[in-house]
Amino acid sequence: MLARLVLAAIAAAAHAAAQTGGLADPAAAAASLSQLCAASSTQHLAACSLKTSCKTTTTGACADATLLATACETDAAVAASSSACAPVTAACPSGASSSALCAPVPALPSTLELQQRIFVICKVMNMDGCNKCAAPATNTTVASCDVMAVYSQLCHAMPDMSSCTPYNTMCAQSPLPNALAPFCPSAAGSTDSTLPSAFDETAPLMQMFLHTGINDYVLFKSFVPRNNGQYFGALVFSFALAVLYHAISAFRKWRLAAFAAQARALAASGNKNRKWSPRTEIQQLEKAVTRAVEVFVSYMLMLIVMAFNVGLIFAVIVGVLVGSYIFDRSPIQDDDNLCC
Repeated sequence: MLARLVLAAIAAAAHAAAQTGGLADPAAAAASLSQLCAASSTQHLAACSLKTSCKTTTTGACADATLLATACETDAAVAASSSACAPVTAACPSGASSSALCAPVPALPSTLELQQRIFVICKVMNMDGCNKCAAPATNTTVASCDVMAVYSQLCHAMPDMSSCTPYNTMCAQSPLPNALAPFCPSAAGSTDSTLPSAFDETAPLMQMFLHTGINDYVLFKSFVPRNNGQYFGALVFSFALAVLYHAISAFRKWRLAAFAAQARALAASGNKNRKWSPRTEIQQLEKAVTRAVEVFVSYMLMLIVMAFNVGLIFAVIVGVLVGSYIFDRSPIQDDDNLCC
């Protein structure tokens, strides 16, 4: 009986040693991580996204053992039942406090929390990137998308949203773990990481308050100034559009004056009871078209101002001033609202 107990203890110790060695062995840790990230139920875990973004980097937080521990501990609700987590279970009986190998990537929320925050953000504001993640069948299932990259993209664009608090905390670490650098491009500049961004960070921040800077959408998704020259072009465009508005408005008033003169002449000739003529309908169509164009341009100006960019607003105001000075010389009074 005693011999059996001794043999069982030796076998258990050998098994534990083998599992610990598996986590400590880079090749074994890489194999377990690859197994975990290949399974359909766990392939979109945050740790797997970090592994993809780390590319060939295997140091620091990009080490396979660290990423495996992150997947099996931070996302234990999803990954713990996988056999790929056996080395972590054996080597880390007390979790992250067991050894340095057991410490997950710091400040990284679980994948289920990240995807829930994605859905909250996209419910409040349907932003670029929201279409990449469809809600899974249950709250305990990982969505079929790169959850980490989508969440980071949304919070990089709108960092002040309450659902982005974990993202800001994660990216505010100093030093920033190298595995997180691709997801925190604004903070990554202060690190030595050369890893490329995990998403397109060129999309401008959505700042719903008066601000300066050159990166803002100007009417179109593709019209985003990236340098001072392009920003100057956006200022000239905004200025010219404001001047154009007043040119269109002045042209419309001039045509209204001409139509009024024709109506007076017609009335003086004794045809004031004439109710309809082709010329009248053409004139009415011209008035409608010019009014529609005038309103369209005014809405474009309104959307430029709603970018909240101080430089663009100033360009529009200067354009209004110049356009009004040049073109607003008609005595004809008309509804001249800039919006509708």
